Amino acid sequence: MSMTTNPFTETDILNLALSSNAREHAIARLKNEQCMKNLREDNAKLLSALNVIKAIAHRATDLDDMACRICGCTHFTPCDPPCAWAEPGLCTACKDKAI
Repeated sequence: MSMTTNPFTETDILNLALSSNAREHAIARLKNEQCMKNLREDNAKLLSALNVIKAIAHRATDLDDMACRICGCTHFTPCDPPCAWAEPGLCTACKDKAI
């Protein structure tokens, strides 16, 4: 994820904002507005990434708690040889037994 970098330092913005020249003041406002826009965009990207991480963590928790409805194996105690999940609540070792 690429974060936007602010091309203006806080000092640049403050110096322009404190100037008495109307043109410089307008430039300071534009720079501040651009900085705020960049921050909002970065915030949106971070929130989106956080939502993806939460979804992955929630799914991992669901898998950790799941057990096969036929043999009772789990993520932490798989069959021998090791199995995987064919569907929620059914391991690959028991997939043919479920029919």
